[in-house]
Amino acid sequence: MGLAFKLWYGPDRAIPEVPLIDSSIVSSNFYQIALIGILIASLLASLFEKFYRYTIILAVFAFALLILDDINRLQAYYYQLMFMLLLLAFMHKRSQEQKVTVMYLVIVGVYFHTGLVKWNDNFVQFVFPNMLYAYYYVSLETWREFPFQELAYSIPIMEMAVAVLLIIPRSRKIGLISAIILHLGILYSIGPFGLKLGAVIIFWNISMIVFNVILYLESQKTTPSIKNVYSLGSFWLALIFFCLLPFLNRMGKWDNALSFSVYSGTTPNVQMHLNQTDDLLDAPLFYIEQDTFIDLNYWSFKELNSSIYGQEWVFDKISKQLCEDLDCRERVFFEVYKESISYVE
Repeated sequence: MGLAFKLWYGPDRAIPEVPLIDSSIVSSNFYQIALIGILIASLLASLFEKFYRYTIILAVFAFALLILDDINRLQAYYYQLMFMLLLLAFMHKRSQEQKVTVMYLVIVGVYFHTGLVKWNDNFVQFVFPNMLYAYYYVSLETWREFPFQELAYSIPIMEMAVAVLLIIPRSRKIGLISAIILHLGILYSIGPFGLKLGAVIIFWNISMIVFNVILYLESQKTTPSIKNVYSLGSFWLALIFFCLLPFLNRMGKWDNALSFSVYSGTTPNVQMHLNQTDDLLDAPLFYIEQDTFIDLNYWSFKELNSSIYGQEWVFDKISKQLCEDLDCRERVFFEVYKESISYVE
């Protein structure tokens, strides 16, 4: 939250909020400040074991109310982290073995679906070449002639393989090593040496390494038995929300962020093409063949350190509102760039 402060409290931000309910109370600064305070105070109070379950439930409740004010706060990483805390709160008095099993189920679902959703032509032909830029200079045009395009499939295969390796107790050590290698590679690609993406994404990848190490070390202290978790509501919640419901995303029945569709080439974006740019010194501008435009998601990363919530109706609402103030010639929805573009310095 500190790394994406304007996402949580930014009365002067340019990217407008997208509330889920129309209410002056929900949109007020007092509402935001009060809930952010409750959320932070609750998380800190959860350090005291006596109050753990109640303070985590209160923190998740405050988080949910903040989403009512702006759906953009429901990013995949916040969703995952808050859900994990909630599951642990429900299992507070349960055995360490049960907690480890349920947490493994969560991150297995995350790995499997982040890999599955990347199995598409947009990722192979357009997203992967950009990620490869940190290791090997390649443009979208030269990538089409690259002889080893099949290399792009290694990412979704590895992510899904990590899921399989982690869910099987005997192969968890290999899964741990594979996950660390995967995240270190991603960190190099999206970090200062590569795409220079938001710090929140970098933090999330680091946290996934930490989760894997902790879970592996804890799993070595227990004797895994799936029978011991069937009676847990947390087990079924993790199974449904992290393993089963994301499959509905392939049919458009479950949101991208809740299906961990990140850097997959399947999430929407908007280009806002402009007639004039004199009043847009703070907005990052791009051009293709003398045509100047704003990439809405890139602008959001620059200002909020976070992407727009990955549904078309959210992009539509934000871009319409912005184009009321800007001299927009047209709005173009797209998923990934099909050609190389230039940034207007």
